[in-house]
Amino acid sequence: MRGTYDAARIAKMLAGRLAVIPPLEVRFWAKVNKNGPVFGDLGPCWLWTAAKNNKGYGNFGKVVNGKTVMLCAHRVAWELSGRELPNKRRDGLVLDHICRTPLCVNPDHLRVVTQAANCTVLAIGAPAGINALKTECKRGHPLSGENLARILVRNGPKTAWRPTRVCLTCWPSNANHKRRFYLMEDGPFRATA
Repeated sequence: MRGTYDAARIAKMLAGRLAVIPPLEVRFWAKVNKNGPVFGDLGPCWLWTAAKNNKGYGNFGKVVNGKTVMLCAHRVAWELSGRELPNKRRDGLVLDHICRTPLCVNPDHLRVVTQAANCTVLAIGAPAGINALKTECKRGHPLSGENLARILVRNGPKTAWRPTRVCLTCWPSNANHKRRFYLMEDGPFRATA
């Protein structure tokens, strides 16, 4: 599996070399710049300077049960600060960057919130948070009262349903509605022109 190394593979890679692997904390903090932009009273962001994932968060390799796994750097920093990591599956809780800087690993800039709070109004910089604050559709119609419908939508038959708001003035003329499936009061149906 790509990105996962067992002890035998690591030993083979290091064969013939005198390898002393530094402790996890030393390896981690060597990849952090603690002179980032200052965020209010909480002090400067500590910016991750090594690898990052496709969402812009820092990546850090940690050996778990003899295999190296890639973890988000801010989660490792939270754990190194002596705090318990939230469990998304068990508790529905995640770490949220108060400073809105994905590469920040300063534990003082992180807080534990629900996944829903992280994706909506609390996360003003996130697309879902931006959309939740909109009062008008892109054509200027109000997103309230009789002009607003709350529906479930998905992009295809094998994708998950997700809630959304639609402008009833624009919705019948929206070209994208032909490709989506909607769930209204009488069950799922394919939108037609």
